[in-house]
Amino acid sequence: NGLPLAIEPVELTAFLHQLADEYAPDFERAGMTCRLRMPEGAAKAEADGTLLARAFGNLLSNAARYGNAGGYVEIALHREGDEWVAAVTNSGEPIPQQDLPFIFDRFYRVERSRSKATGGTGLGLAIVKSIIEAHGGTIAARSAGVETTFEVRLPAAANLQQSIRHS
Repeated sequence: NGLPLAIEPVELTAFLHQLADEYAPDFERAGMTCRLRMPEGAAKAEADGTLLARAFGNLLSNAARYGNAGGYVEIALHREGDEWVAAVTNSGEPIPQQDLPFIFDRFYRVERSRSKATGGTGLGLAIVKSIIEAHGGTIAARSAGVETTFEVRLPAAANLQQSIRHS
């Protein structure tokens, strides 16, 4: 990974609310609504806010680009043990199961739903994965029916430094 991180406290609920506001025009242009499911109280992590914004920005941009008009984007956050789990879900055509294992590979594109007409280089999800892993986290995707979900797991604030040292 080798990404230099400028670690600072990040309150994830406020962070994700702000990103939802910033991407609201994209969702509106796509004819989609945005739903937020966030916990009460503080959701603290230690992260490079700029890089994390780039990672989640890529996920939100993709959700608007590949979602369906009349559909939705949902941003959810909850805690599981020592991790914060943030999920970005959009309604739309699913990613074929045979493509899911490869979507985080550099230059990989799901041609049927992500044709040249939609733009992109196939680097966005590879960048997201690098940023999340540099923070000691993981990312996974699932897609079925009319939903695609990208799930990001990040160490909660007290556990971050230990995670990064051991990754």
